[in-house]
Amino acid sequence: MAHALLETVFLRLKQIIGDPKALPPIPALIPVKKDMLVAKREKRSFSSTN
Repeated sequence: MAHALLETVFLRLKQIIGDPKALPPIPALIPVKKDMLVAKREKRSFSSTN
């Protein structure tokens, strides 16, 4: 699924980290915890798309 995503698509957090309790369960695209992902976003650790 990840290879089919367009560059302009926005994902919800649960689509990235997964949600095994959802019906149907959502598999994680990236094996990372929510706290780590939020901390990286706050530090602006991600490269810009511009």
